[in-house]
Amino acid sequence: MWLAIRKFALKHYLATTVIWALLFVGLGNFALKAFLEVRGGILDDALPMGDSIRDMADEARAEKNFNAAEAAFIILKLPPGDPGGIKRVEEFSKKLKDLRRTVISLSTVKRYQVTEDEEVSGISYLSPKLAPGNDTWKKLVESDPSVFQVLVGPDWSWTALGVVLDPGYQEIPEAWKITAFVEGHEGPYSLWDRLFKADIKPAFAEMSVTGWVMIRWMIDQCLNRDMIFLPTIGIFIALVIFTYALQSFRQASLATLVCVAGVIQFQLALVYLIHAFVPTFSLRVYSLLALANIIVQGTSFGLHKFGAFREIKAETSQERFVRTLHVDRTIALIGIIGVIAFLLLRTYQVWQLEELGYQAAMGVVLAYVSATVFLPCVYLTLEHFWKPERKISFKEIQFAWYGRFDWMLPSPKTACWVILGSVAIIVIVFGYGFVRVGTKPVEYVEHTEVGKTFHFLRDRKSATDIFPFLVRQTTTQSKPFWSDMPFLHDAWDFEKSLRDGRFSMWQKEHHISPVELFGVSSILVKVSEISQAEIGTEMPENADQAADIFEIMLPDSIERDLRQWLWSTRVIRLNLGVNGNASQELRAILDSILPYAAERYPNLRVTPFGKIATFPNIDGYIGSGVAQNFVMSFLLVAVIAGIWLKIRYQLSMLKTVLSGVVLASPFVIGTAAIALLMLILGMDLSMSTVPIADLAVSAGNDFSIYMAASFFSYLAMGMEREEARHRAVHHTGSLVFTDCVLNACAFLPLLFSQFEPVRELGGLMVAMLFVCYYGSGFIVPSLLTQVMKDSLLHQQPLEVDHVHQEAFGGGGGSDRNARSNTSVR
Repeated sequence: MWLAIRKFALKHYLATTVIWALLFVGLGNFALKAFLEVRGGILDDALPMGDSIRDMADEARAEKNFNAAEAAFIILKLPPGDPGGIKRVEEFSKKLKDLRRTVISLSTVKRYQVTEDEEVSGISYLSPKLAPGNDTWKKLVESDPSVFQVLVGPDWSWTALGVVLDPGYQEIPEAWKITAFVEGHEGPYSLWDRLFKADIKPAFAEMSVTGWVMIRWMIDQCLNRDMIFLPTIGIFIALVIFTYALQSFRQASLATLVCVAGVIQFQLALVYLIHAFVPTFSLRVYSLLALANIIVQGTSFGLHKFGAFREIKAETSQERFVRTLHVDRTIALIGIIGVIAFLLLRTYQVWQLEELGYQAAMGVVLAYVSATVFLPCVYLTLEHFWKPERKISFKEIQFAWYGRFDWMLPSPKTACWVILGSVAIIVIVFGYGFVRVGTKPVEYVEHTEVGKTFHFLRDRKSATDIFPFLVRQTTTQSKPFWSDMPFLHDAWDFEKSLRDGRFSMWQKEHHISPVELFGVSSILVKVSEISQAEIGTEMPENADQAADIFEIMLPDSIERDLRQWLWSTRVIRLNLGVNGNASQELRAILDSILPYAAERYPNLRVTPFGKIATFPNIDGYIGSGVAQNFVMSFLLVAVIAGIWLKIRYQLSMLKTVLSGVVLASPFVIGTAAIALLMLILGMDLSMSTVPIADLAVSAGNDFSIYMAASFFSYLAMGMEREEARHRAVHHTGSLVFTDCVLNACAFLPLLFSQFEPVRELGGLMVAMLFVCYYGSGFIVPSLLTQVMKDSLLHQQPLEVDHVHQEAFGGGGGSDRNARSNTSVR
């Protein structure tokens, strides 16, 4: 049916071109909307349904009268001996309040003490009554765990203003408001700023920002620039490649427009349309990999189609395209392998990777349809209204020095050892943890204001982010938690134990690597403060006293929005200051805090929530999915390649299986090279780097297919195995090398990304492609010669490749013609 559709489209090429033009123009608006509106975070909905961390986060969001949202932090750097910096906190807090923002700072947090009227009252730390700035005041601050190390640095080099976000907040609009405040910007930002602004320029040199919300905004802004510039660079590279290879600017420009630019536009439009029905389907950082794959596949498919078109002898261009329909089968085979390989990203059970798989698979399908249906029709339409090209020839990029690399052709035995060694490298490096699974969020914004602030805090042994936990009763109670005295005392003791060394001692007793916390605080700090001032005990001794204390706090010191961020009647927010970037450090905290709480405080239910808790579980899914994804990708290439060889060349079952495995071997060798590079460079497996195996299948599997097609076609013409191998290596091998160079160039735009992980992936892809080329250009021919050792394949009734028939004039022709005109394209 698809063959009939393609023939019908060629017959009615003018109408088909009109359809393509209408789609290109009509979907342009949707593509622009996708770029401007459809954005998702690197953590949004990442974990699957039923995941424990996701369930805990859902519980926190569902808690009545509790705000489980994040907080963004504005950092004020304090010059030594300059009390004016502290006093600015009150000024900035007031401005934020005027903007209807909930703020937690030295200006809003209060110190409870007995007044002259012998009543307990809260006084702001910046109140003149406390004489802020002198040594007595500093000792007062240092004695308050809810302030020291949380809102003031341990070395007094900074102070913070926490901006509490509203429940159900939208990260990007909130981050724009905070950016405008920090920069002193009035009014809305221009469209130019919203597209190209990639950093924050604070109005005051000592002011900066940190926190996950701002990291998310920086990633989104950098993604804007990448989504504009990287495809543009890729389209330019594709145009240069097409022009050089096709030696025709008309064909090059049409192939670039239809197979690359058009496919990118269709892809973005489809993302927008799907997002309308599936709101979690969005453009993210990882979507750059799908766009890079479009450039690779669009360039490859366009070259294959025009390459076959140029090699066919016919009276008209329309007849030429009709007789090139055979090449569509090879393109389809490559496309099918690529689509299934990307869909295998589902094995990781992380939505962002699954979404990337869908987007990349969509790109492959769109590139195939564009190259096999729309490209010939647009070319014929242009020829119809303009004039035919005078000369049609294909520039096969030959290298005179290529024959000097015969020494790289291994014996079958050596080739087998190379494959087995590659398997051993993969098992050792990935299986035994030499390459760790981990994510470092700050890598995405390393050289921005947010990244600099992260390093400023980390260098000063300060908390770089807040890891929130909920502390609640193990059974649901109708009464407020402060009426349960055992719970209240246990919760306070648990919090103190994280500060006073008991938690560290427990880690040593259980031989757990010590986890250092940089500030531990909750509302119970203020409960204890009031209790000591009013009752004289560290905590209230009965429910009535506890109720009185909370009555003091409710109207006096804690405004409603801030109160809901700190506690509700059933839960307490426990904020742990963490000084780290890697998800392994967050996993260590989870693996220490949760067992410790379960063992020492069985009456407490301690659960993490928030986006920072998502990273460690994502690592778990990636780690458990690596082996499964690798095995399934290998089997995918082996099975599909084997079926193709069985149908096309009528091999026996044994030879089909062996040949399929041989054609999949470059994937194994390429993965081993990736493992060694990641080990040497100290790279981690993360959501950014783990898709490389699937990209390798998509971008590199066509190499081995071309070599196999060439080898078996030469055998079918009556050549001996060694002669078929020789011709495949020297002729098709040089073309595969060309294809490898072109694919590597198509991935070059990734090296210009704003994101370090994306740049690393681009470098790995370029290196991996050349390793796959070695496997396809030398390992595959050597092993196929051994596989066909015990039979005279050319005596079997095989199908002879159509293009080889054209080149040889039906199977005959001189050796010189065979070497110069044969092509497996």
